[in-house]
Amino acid sequence: MNRIIQLALIPAFLFLSMHAYGQNNNGKEEKPPVFNYVIDDPMDKFQAQKDTIKPTIVHYRVPEFYFHTPRKIKDTTFEFFCYDVHDSLMSAVYDYDSVFYYSLYKSYTDSAHTYTDNQGKKQFLPVSNIYKRYDKVGNRDKWITIEYPGNKYGELRAFKNVFVSSDTVKVNSSYGDLIYLKIYHYYKLIH
Repeated sequence: MNRIIQLALIPAFLFLSMHAYGQNNNGKEEKPPVFNYVIDDPMDKFQAQKDTIKPTIVHYRVPEFYFHTPRKIKDTTFEFFCYDVHDSLMSAVYDYDSVFYYSLYKSYTDSAHTYTDNQGKKQFLPVSNIYKRYDKVGNRDKWITIEYPGNKYGELRAFKNVFVSSDTVKVNSSYGDLIYLKIYHYYKLIH
């Protein structure tokens, strides 16, 4: 008899659960819950990321006669070369107080004279010579200048705390990101 009661109760429970399901739906289909997720694009990992490194700022104090990049006037180029206390050429300058000699070179192509290159072709003669020289002497606030075309001598006194101008150079990486900011402060010189 227990068995018969159990078998009779099973359909009753199924009927009640179906009836309860129908009451909650009110004839509408139940929708699954919606979750709003932000999904990262995996391809973003392969694209160039913005560099967050701040550039290094370097300040240089230089005499007002000096310019750090070559200047070109028509076919003539003027360029400064720096020398240390032993009159040795400095390939790179990190401290301009350690420069004791500046040589301003004038470079141009002499169209009146030619030479024969390795392939046997005539080429115009490239000419480069010292145009001016500035030598630091004495107490380091004094410069002697020599203009070589006319052998004119002069004396300059430096005022390292009086700036007449400044110039900024941006040095970028190969990706275009700013690495260095070089600021040149030009101090006053008086004859």
